Amino acid sequence: GFAKYNNNFGWINPKFAHVVGPQAFSHFTHTVSRGALIVVDVQGFQDFRGCPQELYTDPQINSMPPEKPFGKADMRQKGIDKFFSTHRCNEVCHHWDRWLKQGGAVDTCPAALPAADV
Repeated sequence: GFAKYNNNFGWINPKFAHVVGPQAFSHFTHTVSRGALIVVDVQGFQDFRGCPQELYTDPQINSMPPEKPFGKADMRQKGIDKFFSTHRCNEVCHHWDRWLKQGGAVDTCPAALPAADV
């Protein structure tokens, strides 16, 4: 079913705090943008039929100047700071970090890492 995982100002839904993908996704967007932005207000659906996947809808972007704000809900630096004040890196964050350090490209799948690295 539908779930709201976090918002644009650091809140993490306690009902879904155990779901590591959405928080790692937000963290990953900040990393690959080199700190220029972060995708937050992550909400959507989990689908466990076949290959487990999550479909995120209606996100918000918090950006840093000189980027143009992404609408009225872009909390800019304060929103980015609030995300990281509540975020605790999880196994997916560490997996993607290793993948990037090994030369991973944004257009390839981090699942290609050897199983021992997950």
